[in-house]
Amino acid sequence: MPPSPRISILTTPAAHTRIEVAAEALRRGLGRGAVLLVGETREAADDLARDVAADAGATFGLHRFSLRQLASLCMTYTHLCTSACLAGTKVGIVSSDEVVTL
Repeated sequence: MPPSPRISILTTPAAHTRIEVAAEALRRGLGRGAVLLVGETREAADDLARDVAADAGATFGLHRFSLRQLASLCMTYTHLCTSACLAGTKVGIVSSDEVVTL
C-alpha cells in the first residue's frame, strides 16, 4: 500500500528558507513519479527546477507552471484536474511567502 499523502506548509518571509525547503521537497519527489512544481512565476519554477537538476543530474517527470498558468490550464481543461493524469502526482507550490507540499 502506498504511503498516505503528507501535507506540509511553511510560511516565512525569508526567501532562501522557502527555496531550500521547496528544493528538498522536490529532491524527495524526483524518481517517485511525476512532480508538479508551481511557482509564483514560471521563471521561479524554472530556476528551482534548474538548481535541483544541476545537483541531481537528469530529471524526468517534472512539470513546471506558474500558479496562473496552472489555474488557466485547469479552467481550460477541467478534466485534467480530475482525471488520472494527475492522480498520485506530487505537488509543490512556492509563492512569495510560503511553501506547500502535498
